[in-house]
Amino acid sequence: MSVAIRSAVWSDDLRIGHSEIDADHKAFFELSAMLECSLNNENIDANFVDYVVEVLCQYVDGHFTREEELMMDFQCQGWVLDHIKRHNTFRRIVYGLARGAHRGCRASTEAISAVCTTWITEHIIAYDSKLKTMSRQLPSVQLAKVA
Repeated sequence: MSVAIRSAVWSDDLRIGHSEIDADHKAFFELSAMLECSLNNENIDANFVDYVVEVLCQYVDGHFTREEELMMDFQCQGWVLDHIKRHNTFRRIVYGLARGAHRGCRASTEAISAVCTTWITEHIIAYDSKLKTMSRQLPSVQLAKVA
């Protein structure tokens, strides 16, 4: 059976220059691919999907906290507030769909996978790319975790 992967593939070109955030983004690409692969199997492994969805929920909490802490030092507060609003919207969607996925609802898992694919292209690749420029403007002390 061939596996159709809709999501983008991580590349170092997507790095923003902050090691933790870059590692988080790369992990998100991997989680998205894992969801898609599981959905391409006729007999979906409910335990595996449950695990991936749980890790995704943990990712959302941890990554968004780290990214928002980094952004607090940016001068563009309007952009930062919009970014946080986008995070909160994504968090609500994922948590809502996770309940169904944890119950074994394939439609919920498909929806999470689609939301993740959209998040990669519209948020990580397009929107978070601005973090690269903004983080370069911070003093080097604030970017101690830069790769």
